[in-house]
Amino acid sequence: MATSIYKRTAGISRGDGGVHVYPGAVMKPSKLDDYACTGCGTIESYVPDPDKLQTMEKSWSKVG
Repeated sequence: MATSIYKRTAGISRGDGGVHVYPGAVMKPSKLDDYACTGCGTIESYVPDPDKLQTMEKSWSKVG
């Protein structure tokens, strides 16, 4: 189990203070919750808004 994981909402900065995910053509961007391991440098980002996740299921291409 990793013991050096840290979280910050919109912690990865690009442009106006956060990386944005565009769930669909008409939706506003979604800020991400970012997690970083200070032990190995791994970074993961998650969309925290369930409504935007549902929109993504309809407008993004499914992998696999």
